[in-house]
Amino acid sequence: MKYSYPSLFEIHPTAKTFLDLGCGQGFIPLYAAARGLRVDAVDIETETPGPLQSIPTVSYISADLKNWKPVKKYDIIVAHHSIQFLPKEYALQEFLPALCKALNPGGVLEVFSFTPEETLNVPTKYTLEEIVQAIGDLEIVKQKAFSYEGMHRKLGPHTFFELHIIAKKKI
Repeated sequence: MKYSYPSLFEIHPTAKTFLDLGCGQGFIPLYAAARGLRVDAVDIETETPGPLQSIPTVSYISADLKNWKPVKKYDIIVAHHSIQFLPKEYALQEFLPALCKALNPGGVLEVFSFTPEETLNVPTKYTLEEIVQAIGDLEIVKQKAFSYEGMHRKLGPHTFFELHIIAKKKI
């Protein structure tokens, strides 16, 4: 998978705030912080990832996204393979709309997740249409369902089926 977060800064060159949902080891928050943004990084792990521990512009939030919604506004929000762990109805009817509300005017939302064709055992899979409908009035900048050959850490070679959406809130 080729993440496109560098292009998010081209779409919103004046961004000052950034939210990463399901930040993992924190590589995307590090990239955003290096660009001068204030970053909130959310993940279910209780300990702050090592790479983020000494970065003053990154706040780590330990939370289960099933019980967490943003309370601040952001210029850029990324959800890279995090909504697949949420119950579908909750993600589509509550969580994604809450992310849209958490965007500042002109803010950008990026979502990566798995499509129904994916054979990995992930809790929830989505169609492009479901995500587009859930994000409502945002302007779609990019939407794509795609597959690629890759290496899964447990299964070995695998064909991945994913979707990618970038949307922007009207100013």
